Amino acid sequence: MESIGVVGGKIAVGHALEQLGVHAESFPAAKQPKAAARATYGSVFDEWDEATRARVLESMTGVYELFLARVAEGRKTSVDKIAPFAEGRIWSGLQGKEHGLVDEIGGLEAAIAKARELAKLPADAQVETVGGPRGVLERLVGVSGGQASSAISAGGLGR
Repeated sequence: MESIGVVGGKIAVGHALEQLGVHAESFPAAKQPKAAARATYGSVFDEWDEATRARVLESMTGVYELFLARVAEGRKTSVDKIAPFAEGRIWSGLQGKEHGLVDEIGGLEAAIAKARELAKLPADAQVETVGGPRGVLERLVGVSGGQASSAISAGGLGR
């Protein structure tokens, strides 16, 4: 599945902390009216209010517009052609390809093969994947990355 969009928001724990007897206070550096509200709108201690909602929406709108511009530039197309497929909509890989959001269909192995090709490395060049979510198999077997599939290929499971 493919998804194209941005996610944002704010976590507010002030009320929960108050119930535990913890009180946080903000002191603005400037004396102008509403300076504290402007400075702490993203603080986890301040609750959501209409001003915070408006500020987060304004910020996320800017992030989203920049995101669309970069996707359009990277895909060598216009924002108008990318926007109808964005806003967090979920697409299958095939639909993503039809909409011009992906070049090819394939998994991690295909991506690694393509990276080797673009880097002009031999097809058997050693590659290490770093980070990323751990799959169920990796959690069960206790190994990471390609080691899990190697363990299966070698019959290393269930013995």
